[in-house]
Amino acid sequence: GFIDASTASWNATSRTRAADGSKTLFSANGNFFGPQAQGIGGAFTLTKTLGTQEVGAGAGALVGKKN
Repeated sequence: GFIDASTASWNATSRTRAADGSKTLFSANGNFFGPQAQGIGGAFTLTKTLGTQEVGAGAGALVGKKN
């Protein structure tokens, strides 16, 4: 993934393949907020496939603030 200071946004992608041939994809994106980017918010998805069949999926959100 990367953080782009000019747009105060970020994204990340991770792909893995297990010995049984199943593949997992994690994808996330979001933004930094406030003065000096003290807040962060974003969303993520997680999917698992075996061949062309989806065998699991999930999604969620994340929020945080600098101490």
